Amino acid sequence: MIVRRATIQDNEKLIALTGLAPMEGIISLRIDRKPDFFELLRKRGNYIVLVAELEQQLIGSVSCSMHYAVVNGNVYPVYYLGDLKVHPLYTRSPVAFRLLKAMAEELKRINADLVLCTTAAGNTAVQKLFKGARAGFTPFENTGVFKVHQLLPRKCNRVFPFISVHQPMARLDSFYQNYFSRFSLHPLIKTESDSTHYIWQKDQEIKAAATVFNPLPFKQNVVIGHPFFTGMLLILLRISKKVYPLPEVPVKNQPLKILYIRYYAFVPGAEKEFLAILKKIRHDAFQNGFHFVSFTVQEKDSILEKLVGPQSMFTFQSNGYITSLQQHPLLLKQINTGITFEDYSVI
Repeated sequence: MIVRRATIQDNEKLIALTGLAPMEGIISLRIDRKPDFFELLRKRGNYIVLVAELEQQLIGSVSCSMHYAVVNGNVYPVYYLGDLKVHPLYTRSPVAFRLLKAMAEELKRINADLVLCTTAAGNTAVQKLFKGARAGFTPFENTGVFKVHQLLPRKCNRVFPFISVHQPMARLDSFYQNYFSRFSLHPLIKTESDSTHYIWQKDQEIKAAATVFNPLPFKQNVVIGHPFFTGMLLILLRISKKVYPLPEVPVKNQPLKILYIRYYAFVPGAEKEFLAILKKIRHDAFQNGFHFVSFTVQEKDSILEKLVGPQSMFTFQSNGYITSLQQHPLLLKQINTGITFEDYSVI
């Protein structure tokens, strides 16, 4: 087995490898990255992809992408570790360890410091890899539990004349950055034209806003299985949809359409306006055939959880981990004692 950097020529093999490790649950999902495995990584930033190859077959992969983040007011390059995949025939082999060790060497070679990763709650196999000093990495610390809320699209007959949709603008970036200063770690925000921006203004000042992003062109969560009872429930919902204004119902072997709320902010006293923006987003998602609107909240963020939690139909939990390759324990302590933010739209 050799571990090497991936190239564009590995695209089809990487897509196939990604699809070999489905997410089991009430609804089992296969993650696809068609047509270009690397496109989602480009959305994150500069990246490295390593693959494990045996007899011209890819049996494992891992990626790391760099983006700039704000840590207590200071800008740092932060490296996100992801796409750790191992072929099912080699799950009990040292493939994952070899890949992580090679990635640690790559990161140390470029003097990287902060490294982040997230894992689904209950994924003990991956979590074990990050306990203690393993595979060349300094010990990872838990940086919080993220609640990934799934809101159902919902038709709303109410008109929202104070909400407008805009192209990205500097004022909106500043508004988000001011709000996100409450987080001990968050990405350096720059809104983009491939997202939709919902804004409420008063006296030409932004009071509440949210930015949504549809990653379907880069990443697809395909429904591959569900229990018999769930299947019967889905059939019943499809029948009911002919009579009642229900959102789109997931279909087996087809991707889920999920709209991600990527950024959000509101000033004190504008909570109702922010909730109205959420209603507008859910209405637009309903009109455009989405299955879910996804909103991630860090467990310590009690203010936001009170607003979003009651609207959630399903909630998935994810654990965040962080380490400092340059061994800055005080910096990690500053991050982990606060509320961290993670952009799940590009994970």
